[in-house]
Amino acid sequence: MTRDGIVYNVDPAVMDDSVKQTYATAEDVQAHLSELKNYVIGLEDAWRGIAAARFQELMQDWDANAQKLHQALVAIGDGLGGTSDNYQRAEHAAQANVSRIALPPARLN
Repeated sequence: MTRDGIVYNVDPAVMDDSVKQTYATAEDVQAHLSELKNYVIGLEDAWRGIAAARFQELMQDWDANAQKLHQALVAIGDGLGGTSDNYQRAEHAAQANVSRIALPPARLN
């Protein structure tokens, strides 16, 4: 496809690989955030009184935002996967339609 003089190409294998990479990134980020959370929780004993209550609130925010990030990355992977599936189905349908076109015999006179 060309738009504004720029040629765009779609490679289903690259799209499928991008889906896998996105899911892997989601898992990696979740693992790193979990490690960091465990480290921070190890510091929890140092907090007392109002600071301890605020620490708990911030950890709840941390959990909520970490979950949102994970869900967003998974949704991106799902979207890429759906786009890849739709593209491949459209390509197969287009090929099937082209193969059904009946052309009259050539007149070579």
